[in-house]
Amino acid sequence: MKSKERVIRALEFKNPDRIPIYSLHLPTKKFSDYLINCIKFKSDIMLTSYMYFRKKINKETAVDVWGVVWKSLGNKGEVVESPLEDWDKLDELKIPNYMTKKNIMFIKFTRMIFRKKFLIGNLSDMIFSICQYLRGYVEFMQDLYDYKENIEKLVSKVVKLNLELIDKYADLGLDCVMGCDDLGLQNSLMISPIMFREIFKPAYKQMIDRAHERGMKFFLHSCGYIIDIIEDFIEINLDALQCDQQDNMGIDILNERFGGRMSFFSPCDIQTTLSTNDKEKICAKSIHLVKTLGSHNGGFIGKVYPTPKDINVTEKSIGYMLEAFLSK
Repeated sequence: MKSKERVIRALEFKNPDRIPIYSLHLPTKKFSDYLINCIKFKSDIMLTSYMYFRKKINKETAVDVWGVVWKSLGNKGEVVESPLEDWDKLDELKIPNYMTKKNIMFIKFTRMIFRKKFLIGNLSDMIFSICQYLRGYVEFMQDLYDYKENIEKLVSKVVKLNLELIDKYADLGLDCVMGCDDLGLQNSLMISPIMFREIFKPAYKQMIDRAHERGMKFFLHSCGYIIDIIEDFIEINLDALQCDQQDNMGIDILNERFGGRMSFFSPCDIQTTLSTNDKEKICAKSIHLVKTLGSHNGGFIGKVYPTPKDINVTEKSIGYMLEAFLSK
């Protein structure tokens, strides 16, 4: 069975010959090591995207394509200046152009080289995240109550951008799009399920519907405790949820409530398991994911964490997990 067919069968619960996997990652900061992994690990999925770089202001700070200023903290960063500190600037907000000629050429090249793989295109920062960056976290949380109309207007701008990206990816022959929007804390959502359904759910539905209309699947990355809105994502036909944590919600609970109704695209839990580098724990948890979420004639795709060094995960641990995924 070819990689693309294997992934689609898993997503549609149509009996793939094995669990599909996404195995590409950066064991070091060298991009050449990523290319080596293209040969070392057989992956059913490849990612492609537009490329952009934050423009350095000084040694510690840089500005992104939206005008958000970030301060570097080692491998991480935090927003220190938001371009929408004043709502009067909303109409003047410059929407970035991701699909430059160079980026389109890169995506075409990726499609040509990996034509037998299931190819996913990255969307821009998703609605919940970009609203935080553009307004500032505290201000954004207050805005949800005090300036709901402005938030809805900002959300519509981000959705419009992502709809254009979805159309362009479809024109370029991709199989799927994926956005990233962390909606959960360790044991709760960041906002109430009611507020999510009023403001954000319709926006997600627009994007998912457009991807499906254009013949593509839609994946969403969202970490944290989000179990209270997974049913909402099923209702709007999300194809796969990419979560790096499952233990805070419970694998068996996820399977009991949602297994066979939406697919999951995950490593074993990066907090409780993968970062321990304990072979026995990693193998047991990986097999458990396959035997539960992947037991519905599909429904589970195994993946690696893209930058394992950032969470002190060894190459051996990555191998343990992948071998376990493929052993069942």
